Amino acid sequence: MRGALIGLGTIGRGHLAGYAKQDQLEVVAFVDPIGPRALADHQAWRNTPCFDSLSELLESQSLDFIDICTPPNTHLDYIQTGLRHGLHVLCEKPVIHSDDDFRDLRETVSKATSVLFPAHNYLFAPGITRIREVVRHPDFGEIQEINFQTLRSRSALGTADWIPHWRRQLSISGGGILRDHGPHSFYVMRHITGLTPQDVSCLVGNTGAVPPDCVPAGTEGEPAVEDTAVIRVRFHNGIEGRLELTWAANRRETVYQVRGSRQTVTMIDDEITVTGESGFSELVASDFNDVSHSAWFVHLLREFAAAAGTNSAQVRRVVAERALQEALDVSAAYESARHGGLWTTVPRAADYLSSDCPSGWSFSTERDQPLVASARSAR
Repeated sequence: MRGALIGLGTIGRGHLAGYAKQDQLEVVAFVDPIGPRALADHQAWRNTPCFDSLSELLESQSLDFIDICTPPNTHLDYIQTGLRHGLHVLCEKPVIHSDDDFRDLRETVSKATSVLFPAHNYLFAPGITRIREVVRHPDFGEIQEINFQTLRSRSALGTADWIPHWRRQLSISGGGILRDHGPHSFYVMRHITGLTPQDVSCLVGNTGAVPPDCVPAGTEGEPAVEDTAVIRVRFHNGIEGRLELTWAANRRETVYQVRGSRQTVTMIDDEITVTGESGFSELVASDFNDVSHSAWFVHLLREFAAAAGTNSAQVRRVVAERALQEALDVSAAYESARHGGLWTTVPRAADYLSSDCPSGWSFSTERDQPLVASARSAR
């Protein structure tokens, strides 16, 4: 299949590394208004045409798919254009820029005859795969508690020749670390455990802690985005989870822990430790500290190619649910935070792809149950 990659920033280059390792998808064009400034290190694509806009590209090229690697405020327009032209669409997270985009996204995917595939690349990290195997094994017992920590000492930087600190500009990013990294935490939690969140309780805040070369949040004439979020998650069976996300830590570290009735598995970057019955430790190289996550994308692209190649109504629905659920998880957390951490029901994406689905959505909050947790940052 022939396609175009839109956006030649850090994550776009990570995608290119994946394309170079597979032969099902061929990148035949780029869209980037700044030009092909990132292709010097990619010999195979140095002569590939680069267009200023997607509309200009579609007038001159015949494509099967597009791969969206641009900031969030552009995603909805590219998704709509791609699906309306019958193209399969791979889109980086977050799929939407704000809650206001949800209705248009849902209406677009419900009418689409091609695939919208969210780029949930963490699912292909070897460490995540290994933890899932441990948790799903009978020796683990029943899941009792989930704790994830995403610790970063700064927001990820964009390319120097555009806006390096765009993640701290609300009009571009749509939010802070919750909008940026919250999708990863939610979909990984669902993937590892197989559990469906029922309610969330969330607090967000801005510590003001930034590296010397980083633009402080809010200095671009916009409201400051959050650099820290603490989310509690309730499941139907009484199990609770906790997700901590921060750009204000003193180190970069990724921690996933699931406690079971017979074992507890903990992953800290590449080190996995299982305690309890038949415990063990092992190293699983996962490249969590590679900000482009280039090693994971070949597997993501193969799954995208398989979904696009099948393109049945069932496949389109399954992957569309993934994209919509990503948006609903994060939106429910923001809604809770707006009400001081009150428990908020997480809508189900499947309800918005049914024939009698509502045109929008509303949140249910339990106003007598505030969050019993402090939004502390990990330092």
